[in-house]
Parts: sequence; structure tokens; C-alpha cells
Amino acid sequence: MIIFHEEIIKNYENLYKNKDKYDVIIYAGEKPNIKEFHAHSLILRTQSKFFKSAFIEDIEKKNGCFILHSRNSPDVFEILLRYMYYGNIDLTKLQSHEILNLLLPSDELEFQPLVKCIQETLIGENHEDFIIKNILEIIELTYQKESFDMLWNFCLQQICFKTDHLFKSTKFLTFNPSIFEIFLKRDDFYVSNEIIIWENLLKWAYDQDPIIQQDINKWNKNEFTMMERRLSRFIQLIRFYHISSEDFHSKVYPFKEILPSNLINNILAYHMVPNEKLNIDIQPQRFKDPALGYVWDKSACGSKLIIEDNGKVVFLNGMSLSRKIVIVLGLEYVHQKISIMKPLQEVNLLGGY
Repeated sequence: MIIFHEEIIKNYENLYKNKDKYDVIIYAGEKPNIKEFHAHSLILRTQSKFFKSAFIEDIEKKNGCFILHSRNSPDVFEILLRYMYYGNIDLTKLQSHEILNLLLPSDELEFQPLVKCIQETLIGENHEDFIIKNILEIIELTYQKESFDMLWNFCLQQICFKTDHLFKSTKFLTFNPSIFEIFLKRDDFYVSNEIIIWENLLKWAYDQDPIIQQDINKWNKNEFTMMERRLSRFIQLIRFYHISSEDFHSKVYPFKEILPSNLINNILAYHMVPNEKLNIDIQPQRFKDPALGYVWDKSACGSKLIIEDNGKVVFLNGMSLSRKIVIVLGLEYVHQKISIMKPLQEVNLLGGY
């Protein structure tokens, strides 16, 4: 059998370029940046389920051509239109933000192979700086979108491993509270001290609309009520029993009026009679899981084997692990650990700090 893929693709490329017998006019963008594109309904229907459904509806026609409108920018739409004719996109020639801008419209047009390819490209080390710099915007973009789960999981793991990506961002105060709630439910949402989460939660609550002053001694009844409502969904997710008695006394107890009374009483009993067995459900302490994706930090250990060429983002995409061995180094690096993992049905071992 002789297959002439290149010749067929070339014919489609020529059809795209010369627009011979086009029957669709698409206006892409928003004023004042609108561009007119010409296409063929047969190509659009064949390549995209979105367009296949669109042409079933009663579409405006003018001079024998279907008239369509796209909110996508002309640059983005042109890339996707070429993809429908050419069958390929060279993502290596695009900047990080240009690749990300393709993600949502590609999903809307149901180009699932392209959606997967875009995510794999962004997760690659060439776009690491861009991802970290824009990680909150990206995680909100991918939130509750099943087709974006690869990028969502990657960003989620990055933030869990280094919570500064969230708490030290200028965008934290406007961050989606539903996503924040997801973080707080995770054992691997690592902070060196649980009080850090409480302090940042307060900071977030103060800054919601309307803004509440931070001096609790000056609050009126209405401000107490508003703060209680803002914090209510998060209270059960804060691991108060892992906050020191000193921090609890100075940073949590002053807010006892907006916290459940049984919680306050239990925490007081926990600290005042530590040897007494109390009927309290204490959540486990948060931990930093080395099996999750993170950025190598060669300065954090004494190894000379970790160099710039080897330091890279590590991402385990749902890998099933049958064994996990933790080796503690000598006393000099007793706080460091090497995790060695053996994937199922594999002979190779994976390991690292």
C-alpha cells in the first residue's frame, strides 16, 4: 500500500491559502481588533465537533456564505484555523503566553489531542518560569475543567510544595476561595507552621468586599458577623492543634468570638492538660511529600551531583508506585531524605531528594 500523506496535506494547505470556493466568513476578535477569515464549511465540520454542531443551527448567511463570529483574538484564531487545514502546530515557535492562550479555545473547539499537547508543552522545563510567575491565574483557568487536569495537577503540586507561590502573590487576596479550600484539605499543602495558614486566611478575609479593619478591638457587631461568615467554610480545615500554645494565645484566641466555642475549649484543654486523653479528632500534621512534582533546589543539600543541567521540574503524572523506600543520610544531612520509588511492572528505580 502506498500512502501519500504529504501530498494530501499540501492540497489542504493550498486550499487554505487560496480560499478557493470558500463558503464561510468568520469575524474573529473584538472591536477595534477584528479580522475577517474565509474558510470552508466542510473542513470546519469535519475537523471540529464544535463547528459540526454550529452548522446545524440557523446560521446567518450573506451572499451565499455562512457568517460566524469568534471572541478569540485574530492571532489565536488564525493558528487554530491553520491547524484545521494543516493538521499541525509548531508550539516551539510560540512564546509561553501564546501557547497558554491556545488552551481554552482549543478545548472549546474540542481539539483534545491539541489540548493535551499544549499542557505537555507548558509543563516542560522551557516554560517553567512562566508557569511559576502566572501559577495562580493558570490554576484558576484550569479549575473544574476535566480536560485541563494535567496542567491543574501540576500547578496544584507546585503550590502545595511551595506555598509561597500562593501566600506571597499579590493576587492572593482576590484568589478563588473554592480553590483555596481545596488546598487546605490536602495533607501535603506544606507550611513550616500551621499559624502561617491562619494568618494568611485572616489577611484574605480582611480584604474582601467590604474591607474590614485589622484591629479587632475596633470591630462593631456587623464586622464580627461578616468575618465569621467569611471564615466559616475554612475553620474546620485549619489544623489548630498543630499551632503552638504561644501562637494560639496571641494570634488565634483573640478571635474566639468568631470561632466555635467547643473548638476553643478543646484547644485550651489540649494545651493545658497535654497528658490527659481527650475525645478530640486531631487532623494529621501537614507534610512535604517528595513524591510530588517540585523544582529541584540544589542549594538545599550537599550533593555535587545536582547541577544546573540536571536540576529540572519533576512531575509524576498519576504514576502508580508499588514501593517507596526512604533513606536518611548521615547526621550532617539528617533532615534530608532520599526517596526511592519502584513503579509497577518496571525494573528501574526512581529517586531523589
